[in-house]
Amino acid sequence: MIAWNGSLEAIKVVKQGRLLLKSAREVSIVIVDPDADTQQSAQELSAYLLRSHVDSRIDVLRSDGRTTHQTLDDCAHDVGADVIIMGAYGHSRLRELIFGGVTRSMLDNPKQPIFLAR
Repeated sequence: MIAWNGSLEAIKVVKQGRLLLKSAREVSIVIVDPDADTQQSAQELSAYLLRSHVDSRIDVLRSDGRTTHQTLDDCAHDVGADVIIMGAYGHSRLRELIFGGVTRSMLDNPKQPIFLAR
């Protein structure tokens, strides 16, 4: 499962995890409360993966009051993800320390393996 937000960090982790992605039967590209640009970049990612012979689907999720971390964990469980692939620390570490963030939340209580890149 790829936790996708269209960021540079997300792009890097997909490139770094390419061999891992190629070994998957199917990859779920998960976007949480996306804007139009994020949805478009998810479509482009799906096309990129297809050119690399990786079957994927896009799951558009609404958080509905949950944190992004909770939403991603729930989705990973629902789709039976073996690993979550996600970019890390899209904000400065100071901002993450003060306000928290998805990366910190995912690392504090991982429910499955997480492949990160920054």
